[in-house]
Amino acid sequence: MDAGKLQLLYFLSQNQQLSIPIYQRKYSWSEKECSQLLEDILRVGESDEQNHFIGSIVYMNQKGHIASPINSLMIIDGQQRATTITLLISAIVEFLFKNPNDNVMSPENFISYYLLNDREKGETRYKLILTQDDKRTLIKIIDYLETSDEIPFDSNDSIRIKENFEFFKKKINTDNIEILFNGLNKLLIIFVALEHNIDNPQLIFESLNSTGLELSQVDLIRNYILMGLVPEEQEKLYNDFWHEIETLFEKNEGNFDKFIRDYLTVKTDKVPVFRNIYSDFKKYSAQIDVKELVKDIHKYAFYFNSIAFGAEENPKLKESLDSLNSLGYDVTDPFMLHLYRDYKENKLSTDDFCEIIKYTESYLLRRLICSIPTPSLNKTFAGMYVQIDNTSHLSSYKAILRSKENYQRMPSNREFVANFRQRDIYNLRSKNRDYIFDKFENWGSKEKTNIQNYTIEHIMPQNPNLSQDWKLELGEQWADIQKTYLHTIGNLTLTGYNSELSDRSFNEKRDMAGGFKDSAIRLNIYLQDLNNWNENEIKLRTNRFVEKAKTIWPYP
Repeated sequence: MDAGKLQLLYFLSQNQQLSIPIYQRKYSWSEKECSQLLEDILRVGESDEQNHFIGSIVYMNQKGHIASPINSLMIIDGQQRATTITLLISAIVEFLFKNPNDNVMSPENFISYYLLNDREKGETRYKLILTQDDKRTLIKIIDYLETSDEIPFDSNDSIRIKENFEFFKKKINTDNIEILFNGLNKLLIIFVALEHNIDNPQLIFESLNSTGLELSQVDLIRNYILMGLVPEEQEKLYNDFWHEIETLFEKNEGNFDKFIRDYLTVKTDKVPVFRNIYSDFKKYSAQIDVKELVKDIHKYAFYFNSIAFGAEENPKLKESLDSLNSLGYDVTDPFMLHLYRDYKENKLSTDDFCEIIKYTESYLLRRLICSIPTPSLNKTFAGMYVQIDNTSHLSSYKAILRSKENYQRMPSNREFVANFRQRDIYNLRSKNRDYIFDKFENWGSKEKTNIQNYTIEHIMPQNPNLSQDWKLELGEQWADIQKTYLHTIGNLTLTGYNSELSDRSFNEKRDMAGGFKDSAIRLNIYLQDLNNWNENEIKLRTNRFVEKAKTIWPYP
């Protein structure tokens, strides 16, 4: 390892190419980071400071490892900084072509010193080579600098590269160009040059990753897996497998952390703590061939995509998985990954898989209704698959559920019904509550009602100051009846006219426009022919619900 300090512009002016390895995350600095860098450069440009330190650039010289007529330096740390400075210089060049200034370096010299290797051809012309969309967009910007044409950005270009280049263009003017040039000349970096087969770039990368934008788990794991390979192998594994993995999780990168946690749970039968996912992953993968590891993660990522993201192509299985997901628990995902693997390997039929999902829903919903604490569920499902008989998945799973005791138990019909009668359904988590109403409304029907278009209605109103009509309807014990049954399933329904129904009497709610008689909601059919709403009717309706519940969420 060699290290020292250098003027940034001197470092960039060398006959060399900085290349970003394929495993590095894409350029991600926002306008906020660019603005801070620009302010620092302008401040030092106006000050008496001789130098200003802006961070480190860690690289590994690829000489002897790749064929190149110039020094190729693979950046281990400092990509964001180097890219942002290159964008700033590009914006300065464009400004100087339109607004020449004898007190500042010419735009042609800026290009030949800091953006291009003049004597080279092809990609080696460029002093900085990024990856993927970032690469194409930066090259496009540099190629168009010497023309007066508008840069033809398109939808395939990197948004960050384009936006930050445009940001710098807006900030540069005749009043600050000389200050900016003076500031650039004062910038210092610490360079750290690593040697192949001597220095461990991964350990150095981890120790240096305390500045800039915090890396996500996907960044750290991707870097850990690919960093130790030669560039050709890095690129092949990335293009063949890892890029597809990232695409699956690009809309919500946080789900990748969840996936890796579930993947490790499947592989180790232990549930990692989220903050330890990266270190646990390193321990697990230390002795595994990198290519086989990436292929395995790729396979399970697609399983996870089908299970958690609604991507399953089998209509029957997709309906079951979507139903399970709508309940709002993800602790079952490691167990589902095991089962999905067996399904894809033709060891588990679609019908049996769907039945297992149904009993999993029953297990979760019955426990919810019976108020059994949930903290142990992740461990319960982490160890569930090892108990399954792979020759008879369904029957063995049902037997396992029946055998659970104490805090892991599957509530019996008696316990389930008793608790359902009195459970406060209205104040459950909205996802749990919506799931329950969706099941009661749509069970057994091919024409589904989207309950998201409706709200929960209390048939007997919530208002503690009930009207005289309601007091007469409920009888002398109206206050106790309201307190006992207000939020229970028997007193709740769905409506699109919640505000209109409000505290009206039962007969008004039934007969008014948009009332129960006009409703297309199946849950309201029972209410359409009733003349009263009192304790007895609430109990009768509750009984209908709990009997149906035993069918929807059966005991194994």
